[in-house]
Amino acid sequence: MNKKPIFTLLEISDWAKKDLVSLPTVQRGFVWRPFQIENLWDSLLRGYPIGAFVLSPKESNGFFELLDGQQRATAICLGFGNETFRDSQDKIKVFIDLEKPKGEDSRKYMFRVITQSHPWGYRKTDNTKTLTSENIRKAMFLYGIDDHLAENNLDRFFPFDASLPLPFSLFIDAAINNLNAEQLVQNINDWPHWEKISTQWNEKVKSIQSDIAVKRKANKDLPELFNDKKILNRISEIFKAVKNILDLESGQKIPALYLDFDKFTKQIQAIPEEIPSQDDLNEENDNLDIDEDNDQSTDEIENLFIRLNAGGTPLRGEELNYSILKAKISSDLQESIEDACKGFFKSSRFITLAYRLFQLNQNQDNRDALTMRIKPKQFQKTVSENLSDFENFLTNLLSRKKYSGKTLMEYARYLLEYEENINAYGLPYLVTAKISDIAPEVMFLFLYRIFVWKDSFEFGSVQHRKMIGIVTLFIWLGKGEKQRDHAKLLSNVWPCAKTLKKDLFWSSSTVQRAMLNGILIPFPAFDLKHDRTSLIQLRKYQSQSNKDIKVKFGQDTNYGTFVTKMFYNRDLLLYAQRDFLSKVFKVKQYQLDDTNVPFDWDHISPHRFVHRKFKIPFVIKRWYTTNGNMRAWPYSLNRMDQDDVPAVKLDPLNRKQYGESDNDKYAGIEKSWNEYIQKNQSLIHNSNVLKKSLLNWSFCQKQWAICKVRDMKTGWKEVYHLILERNLSICQEWYKQLHIEDLIPSESEDLSFPNFIDSRKWDLNPAYEVDSVKIFQGEDFNYWVSKPMSVGESDVYLYFSYNTTPNYALEEDRVEFGIFEKDPGSFIGKIEILDKSKLKYETNKKNWIFSNFTLVSHDEVSYLEIFNNFNDWLKKFPKKEIKNLAEPFMKSVLTKYRNKLLS
Repeated sequence: MNKKPIFTLLEISDWAKKDLVSLPTVQRGFVWRPFQIENLWDSLLRGYPIGAFVLSPKESNGFFELLDGQQRATAICLGFGNETFRDSQDKIKVFIDLEKPKGEDSRKYMFRVITQSHPWGYRKTDNTKTLTSENIRKAMFLYGIDDHLAENNLDRFFPFDASLPLPFSLFIDAAINNLNAEQLVQNINDWPHWEKISTQWNEKVKSIQSDIAVKRKANKDLPELFNDKKILNRISEIFKAVKNILDLESGQKIPALYLDFDKFTKQIQAIPEEIPSQDDLNEENDNLDIDEDNDQSTDEIENLFIRLNAGGTPLRGEELNYSILKAKISSDLQESIEDACKGFFKSSRFITLAYRLFQLNQNQDNRDALTMRIKPKQFQKTVSENLSDFENFLTNLLSRKKYSGKTLMEYARYLLEYEENINAYGLPYLVTAKISDIAPEVMFLFLYRIFVWKDSFEFGSVQHRKMIGIVTLFIWLGKGEKQRDHAKLLSNVWPCAKTLKKDLFWSSSTVQRAMLNGILIPFPAFDLKHDRTSLIQLRKYQSQSNKDIKVKFGQDTNYGTFVTKMFYNRDLLLYAQRDFLSKVFKVKQYQLDDTNVPFDWDHISPHRFVHRKFKIPFVIKRWYTTNGNMRAWPYSLNRMDQDDVPAVKLDPLNRKQYGESDNDKYAGIEKSWNEYIQKNQSLIHNSNVLKKSLLNWSFCQKQWAICKVRDMKTGWKEVYHLILERNLSICQEWYKQLHIEDLIPSESEDLSFPNFIDSRKWDLNPAYEVDSVKIFQGEDFNYWVSKPMSVGESDVYLYFSYNTTPNYALEEDRVEFGIFEKDPGSFIGKIEILDKSKLKYETNKKNWIFSNFTLVSHDEVSYLEIFNNFNDWLKKFPKKEIKNLAEPFMKSVLTKYRNKLLS
């Protein structure tokens, strides 16, 4: 292919199919949404300019790389029905509706796109929104399909919310092959769906004409395409526009810009190397750009690509970082990353987390390593300087099976994800698959504990359940009031993560620390005896039409935020339905391009009972969309529903639910269910257990199957109580399976340091002076100083200090422990602390040696842990005389706690 200043649409449509143009490594996949494809084709057919493409010659062989314009080029290929750069053609299909846009719609042509996950398309009036559940149900009937996920391609589908949709490729192919309008019409008639679509349209037109005849509707309500002649004229009009944009002389053409990288590279290499001055060489942080590997051209490509994409659909943050990395690493490593991440991580997010683990593995234990936001410049610089090490780190991370015979990624997923016979209390796929996306800090924390501390768990153990429980608590309740991200939560618990052993880390101690400064939202017990704040107490609040008991419960207990968050938390509902969802859906059915759920969020008591209804009690409107009235429901089952009262939905083959004149209706319902059961024997064996199965799949109590309330004005209380009980049951499942109640920090003990020491052997804030200066004083601080201890001919003292404000005492490194002497230089001042020990034993080289410690929480275990750390500090002291102080120190601890420490 030659360098051309402009390209026709036909030429562009062949780029991928004929391998004339490819994507550079740093380019990601196709990310445009369906409405963007529709709007682009409307612009093209109207002759509007759509911007230029930027191409780079590829090794002087007549081929090019597309630096800018991938999304537009792919959308063009899809309109032609041609192969795309990364195989999007099997997942997306472009249609055009013969009917023109109406009202304030600025489009001239009504392009419609269907996708693998939404084969019925999107809304006509707002092409950014999906169809309603009712219209999806109607679409499934129209297609005659039970389960759209079982279909291998899009040939059986067309846009539902459209009047006269046709595959746009019919017009394109006719124009390319120089067919006339009559031949195009013949091809349209041969299209398998046209008879169904045109018949339905004609019936609609006749119905409107009948309404006009009896003056139920006005002439303006008659659609423009009300007869065959009008339809043929519209086909001809669109066909003419298509031929115009494809015309070789006057048709739509897209300009191209070129960047000659060979020439660009030579220019860079021709720049003389700057000779640094002696002052420059003496600088501690030399920032000269000396490239020993002549890699500078690659950096220029990356930087150019960053700038090119700034005006389109930009690469942001970690996506850009991953693109930068892909330009530097081998294709084999790229493939390993993509394979390992499939269904669990976005590859770009994995690189962010792996990069932070790499930093910590390189002993870069600093606060910066905790943030999941990495600036591209910083990433580019660090990776360039440490590329080989980072590549090796990634390779080992993805290949070494060091964790129960699994890689780190495999083991992390294995621990978290539900599997019926192995991890029955695990999280459903949809929840595990988005942890790294919605809570990267929590996923980083989890991976860090496995990677660094080698945390492992026995399946079925209480400890394993608690671990999953803490992960869910952190994800769902750990954003704090501003709901930004989990960065502050990670900061809170980081001292626990890097110091505590497994049993203590995955416990209420870490949870209490997460609650510092209100970051982790407090959560109640579910059903604790004599606890008036337990969640179950919601049952005791009297239901009132104009008051929401969630608000009153929050005022009485301080758990209102928890109730609101969890009753609307759809992930919690997925957890309750995890067994059913795992049996219905395959993992690949969650991995569709433009959606993340292959099911509908269905109202058990139908939405239409309250939607646009007047005088519906306030309380039922507030509770109607809580988890208690929702279920994750496959479209195949949604198609079977009658959108009727819960009794009919959950017991559809109960003949008593239908009137005497409904024999034909019941026969049709019975036939449909028998066919469904026959196709889904692994899910249900026969119709005798249908009611029980539907209740189980929906996670509903049996009372739902007898609820026949339609009028929410008068019968709202019955539905309200069913919703309340189901909300509680959904929460109870989570509490029970993951031992959430055991993770509540204890409030029964008001513990502090004095509770653990023999006060006869310690003095509080003694008035000691050195050089006439009081040494143990400080606002909001307590200093506990031991009685003097003889070391040779000197007296030394042990001491520890902490902030008296409970929350401040828990901040990292806020507890100080050490030794001192009143006479500077007598003994302590002569002790030499080796460089390798300085981080643990700090000294003023006169009369102090000390270190800082972190109190994890105010429970007994945490205090015992820090006293144990004090003891270890003494026992490992580099001078024997100080090591000997460990024994008297332990004797100064109260006997009952000393015995626990010794054991």
